[in-house]
Amino acid sequence: MTDKELRRLSRAELLDILYEQQKRYEESLAENQALRQQLEERTLRIAAAGSIAEAAVQINGVFEAAQAAADQYLASVKAAAAEMVQKTDEAQRQREAILQDAQQQAERIVQDAQAQADRLLAEAGEQAEARWAEFRKNADALIHAHDELRMLIQPRQENV
Repeated sequence: MTDKELRRLSRAELLDILYEQQKRYEESLAENQALRQQLEERTLRIAAAGSIAEAAVQINGVFEAAQAAADQYLASVKAAAAEMVQKTDEAQRQREAILQDAQQQAERIVQDAQAQADRLLAEAGEQAEARWAEFRKNADALIHAHDELRMLIQPRQENV
């Protein structure tokens, strides 16, 4: 597993991996200790046997047991690596799904905000038009009233 893949794993996944590796390490230590004990027992048997031929036969059994233990450990390491790759792939798929969902939500939020801004702008335009029309109406009424007053006042000023 590469450093990049390890960095993408969550803490929980990393702790699971560490826990599994520690458990395998402890099992290997226990197995190693058992094999050492068997080796010591066989060494004693070889010494007791006194014959090189008997010692060779007994040592051959130790090597077979050690090879079997090494093969078993290698198989468990390969299985753990395959499991880590599978978990990494699943985590990648989940990350991509979350990113896609977040992108869609962000796009919806932007669209909603744009629609609201357009609506508010339209309402503001309508209000401005309505106020402008009201202002024109009032200004026209004021100008008309001013013109009437002027006409009323002008004939009197000519008479004076």
